[in-house]
Amino acid sequence: MKKFWLFLPLLILVGFAGVTAFLLTKDQDLHMIETGRVNTSAPVIPDNLALPLTDSDIPAFDDQDLRAHAPVIVNIFASWCVPCLAEHPFFTRLEREFDIPIFGIAFMDQAEDTRNWLEEQGNPYQAVIMDSQGYLAIEWGTVGVPETFLIDHEGIIRYHHAGPITAHEFEDIHTLYQGLYLDRPR
Repeated sequence: MKKFWLFLPLLILVGFAGVTAFLLTKDQDLHMIETGRVNTSAPVIPDNLALPLTDSDIPAFDDQDLRAHAPVIVNIFASWCVPCLAEHPFFTRLEREFDIPIFGIAFMDQAEDTRNWLEEQGNPYQAVIMDSQGYLAIEWGTVGVPETFLIDHEGIIRYHHAGPITAHEFEDIHTLYQGLYLDRPR
């Protein structure tokens, strides 16, 4: 009986840890972080923060560009971001196979690194702006990279995914884009 009392604190600790882990992960998609941005207006991109990718023929963009090409995808990425590299082929496919306009925001990156990364990996972006200080990411409510937004013709965020795009999100984005494209004013 004495041995039981010696192990009781350990059993309680293990039990508590197990219950806590279960409750924290129950009914949650650990790849999705809900930010409440869906069905809200996309943030305004201030002119002083819409910095072009220097020494590049890739244009910069602003709010008017997003609305002119809507619906659009905005992807916040970085050359140093491993999950960004993993999702990059999905954006290349969306752009090449379905001609979906994708705009990139290079987060906390150096222009030279972004340029080199896009040259090496291929550039699916119609335009890219630099967010070297992270100010735009704050405006967008970004919690990390990568993050992806689908914006309609009224400038409303209709889809937001925090984390890398996988085959599942690729299908969701493509389907949602098609619906928004058909609903856009002509």
